[in-house]
Amino acid sequence: MIPFLVFIFILFTPIKSDLWAETERMPDLQQWRALCGYYAVATAYMKDSNARVTVFAPVDDVFTYNPTIRAMDQKETLSHIVDSQVVELTQNKLWDKQTLIRSTINSGYTYITQFENNPGNFSYFANAGMMCNHASNQWGIISGEQYLFKICTPMGHRPYPGTALSFIREHDGSVFEERQYNNRDLSQIRDILDRTPDIALVIYGSSAWNGFHTFFIPNDAAFARVIDRNRIDREVLLAHVTSTNRVLFTWPWLYDGGQHYYPSVRFSANIIEDNFKLKLVMRNITDRRTGKWDRQIVRNYFSATGGLVTFFAPWNEAFDRIPEQIERRLLRDRIWLEQILKLHIVPAKELTSDEITNETIVNTVDNMRQLYFIKGEWPTNNVTYYVIGGGIKTAIMMDNVAATNGIVHYIERVLGVPYQSLWEIMRNESRIQASFHMMSNLQLRYSMDPWQVLTPEQNFTFFVPTNEAWHKQSTSLVARMNDGNHWQALQYVYKRHIVQGQALMYTDLRERTYVMMNDEKVVIRRRGRFFELYWPRGDRRAQVLEGGEIAGINGYMHMIDSVLIYEPDLRAHACTTEPVFLQFLVVCLVMVWRPGWFTPFYTVFFYR
Repeated sequence: MIPFLVFIFILFTPIKSDLWAETERMPDLQQWRALCGYYAVATAYMKDSNARVTVFAPVDDVFTYNPTIRAMDQKETLSHIVDSQVVELTQNKLWDKQTLIRSTINSGYTYITQFENNPGNFSYFANAGMMCNHASNQWGIISGEQYLFKICTPMGHRPYPGTALSFIREHDGSVFEERQYNNRDLSQIRDILDRTPDIALVIYGSSAWNGFHTFFIPNDAAFARVIDRNRIDREVLLAHVTSTNRVLFTWPWLYDGGQHYYPSVRFSANIIEDNFKLKLVMRNITDRRTGKWDRQIVRNYFSATGGLVTFFAPWNEAFDRIPEQIERRLLRDRIWLEQILKLHIVPAKELTSDEITNETIVNTVDNMRQLYFIKGEWPTNNVTYYVIGGGIKTAIMMDNVAATNGIVHYIERVLGVPYQSLWEIMRNESRIQASFHMMSNLQLRYSMDPWQVLTPEQNFTFFVPTNEAWHKQSTSLVARMNDGNHWQALQYVYKRHIVQGQALMYTDLRERTYVMMNDEKVVIRRRGRFFELYWPRGDRRAQVLEGGEIAGINGYMHMIDSVLIYEPDLRAHACTTEPVFLQFLVVCLVMVWRPGWFTPFYTVFFYR
C-alpha cells in the first residue's frame, strides 16, 4: 500500500523546471546559455524557477552575424532579463499602448513594442530585437514563473549613460571608445542648442524621470545643405523629437538586410504643441541603382511647367520590380515612356497628404489622365495613402518631402507600368474576389495568365464585375451558374465582358461609342462624369467605376458595378448541362448491348 501511495504522490506532484534546464535542450539558444554561464547573477536567475522574470534570449544566429555581442559584460547580459512577467506577449490581442516600458534586473529599461501587421497578426520588439514568433512555433516558453522569448536581431547594448544634451556636449572622446557611436559630427546642433537654453535644458537635458523620447539629431552634413541657418529655430528643433514615451528603434534593419517586416510608423513631434506629423520609414539602403531611366525628361517638364508641382517619385526598388520584358518594351517605346513620366507630375499644385481623401482627383501634366487616391487606416491611427494612376495602385512610402519648387512623395511602384498578369492581379484584389473564384473553374483563366508577355494587339480589355455587382443579381441565378453544371454558360457570360485584341485604357473609352464583346455590340455612353456599358439585347447597364482601372502585362481591367447577365444565359446552346463523358458512356452501353448495330454506319462512313 505504501509504495502505491508513494507512486500516486510522485505522479501528481508538479515537476518544476527552470529556464537553465529548458535552454539546454534548445539547440538554437546555446550561445545565450554559454554567455549566461560566465556570470553568476545571470545563471542564478536562469536556475531560479520561482523568480518572476521574462528573458529575451538572442538565438545563435544573432551571435554568428554579430560576434561582438559575445563579449557583453554582466550588466549588458542582465539587460536582457526583465524583473516581471510580460504576460501581454502571450495574449495575442491589441494592446492599449503600443510600447510597454519595463525595468530590468540591472535597474535599466526595456521597451517592448507591438505592431499589428494585419488583423490578429502581430510583431513584437524588445528594444531593437525582433521576437521570433514569425519563425518558430515555440516562440514563448513558460517554465514555472519564468517566461522566455527568442529574439532574432540584437536588442541593443552599451547605451550612453547620460541625457541627449550631455551626449551632444560631451568633450571626452574616451567615452566613445569601443562603442558604435560618437558625437564628432554634431558641432552645428551643439551651437544651436547653446542659443536655445529652454529647449536644450527642458527637452534635450531632461532625464528619464520626465518621460522617454526619441531624438532625430541632424549631423553637420545635414546643416551643410541648409541655405539660411537662421531659420532653424526652436520650432524646428521640436519637430525632431517624438512625443512623450514614444521610443523608436531602427537599428535591426542594418542587421537583417531588410528581410523582416518593419512597418512604417506615423508619430507626432513637437512635444509641446504636438502639431507636427512625421513618418518613420525603414528600408534597405544597399539597393542598386539601375541608371536606365531618363530623368532628363522629368527635369524638362519641371522647367516647362514653372511654379510649384507635386512629384510622385518611385524608389529605386520600384524600377527593379518591373519585369525585364516590360522594361525593354518601355525603353524602346519613347512615346509610352513619356506618358509614364508625365503620369507622375501634378502641375501648379502642392498636394500634401493632409489634403488627400478618398474623393481626391487631380490632373497630371498631360491634362488627360488623372490620379486617384485612397486613404487607408491600418492599424488604428496609422494612416497609409495610396495613389492610383495608369491602372497601378501604389503606396506612398514617404510623403510631404518639401522642395523649393513643390512637394515630393516617394512611392513603391512606377505608375502606369504593369508588374503582373491580369489573373495575378485578380488573385490579390479584394474587390473582385467573387469573379476570381468563379473564373478559377473556367478555361478563360488561362487566357488571363499568359506564359509570355503579349503585344498590345493580343491583349484584353476586361470589364470585371465587382463583389457588389454579383450581390445585385438574383441569388438563384448566381447559384445555378456556380452549381458545377453551368461552367460553359458562365464562361459565355464572362466573354461578354471581354474585348479581345485591344488594351483600352480609361481615357480610350472617351473615343469609343461601342465595343464588340463575344460578337455582340455593347454601347459605351457618358452618364455625367462616368462611363456606362449598355447591352441592348439583354437591356442591361453597368457603370464603369472611376479609379477602378487596373493595368496588367496583358491588358487592362475596369471594374463595373453590375453584370451583363440574364436568365436565358442558362439555356444557351453553349452551356449544355449534359456531360460529354455521359454521352460517351451511353454510346458504349448501346454498342455492348447490340453489337453490330453501328456496322452499316461504320461501313458507309469509312468506305464511301
